[in-house]
Amino acid sequence: MTSKARRRAAEWTRGARMILGIIIFILSCALLIWGLLPVRREVRTQPISPTELQLPTPASFLPQPMLVS
Repeated sequence: MTSKARRRAAEWTRGARMILGIIIFILSCALLIWGLLPVRREVRTQPISPTELQLPTPASFLPQPMLVS
């Protein structure tokens, strides 16, 4: 390779690296802004009946006998 060809190749790779760096910079700025946006508020209501609020009886924790035939 001649010195002119090397210089052109170096300029091309430098330009490609600059473009790639600018693309990565713009993408990272966009992701940073997106991450800093406030979260959309969402309220979910789930009805709970009073029977579901009761504690289980101690007898329900005992293992049930297995029927063998």
